[in-house]
Amino acid sequence: NDPTGRPPERTRTVPRDGGGAAEVRLVMGDLTEAAVDAIVNPTNPSLHGTGRSVDGAVHRRGGRGLTRACRALGRLDVGRAAVTRGYDLPARYVLHVATAPFEGRRSDLARLEAGWRDAFALATQMHLRHLAVPAMGLGSNAFPPDAAARIALAEVVAAASASDGPDRVDVVAFDVGARDALADAFDADVAPVA
Repeated sequence: NDPTGRPPERTRTVPRDGGGAAEVRLVMGDLTEAAVDAIVNPTNPSLHGTGRSVDGAVHRRGGRGLTRACRALGRLDVGRAAVTRGYDLPARYVLHVATAPFEGRRSDLARLEAGWRDAFALATQMHLRHLAVPAMGLGSNAFPPDAAARIALAEVVAAASASDGPDRVDVVAFDVGARDALADAFDADVAPVA
């Protein structure tokens, strides 16, 4: 089933370590409508979902139970991930990743990579098969679109290629700018980060 109701913009079959394959798809849509095992939510270190960000939308759709669960988690270091139930979201779980605005340093990109890896490590531990992820860094945190898109796709492909990784990852772009940056990364055949 398609979590967004739209056909994919791009699809990639990712060979798996030890045989088999996973699917990575680029779709336009609303991450909060994805009926999947888990969605990835880029949040601030305090896990407060506010404003017109992905995080704000996840909290609005997830309801009070999600907000209370995030308060109970407390604070996360940037680049770390934590899990809650999905509450009123169609997704069973939310993998919250603490992010920070881009300030022009290489370490900003490294922390974005770390956040992706921590989220996928949680997904692997939980044996989650179908994930929907946003264009982390391409929204209010204002990372360079090409760099954020390359990091996103490389980390998604790396996770999908692992023998115990998810069977399908839908990279969900909410707007045309994010979709175009991610489509360029798909078309460039970005390889997993070593």
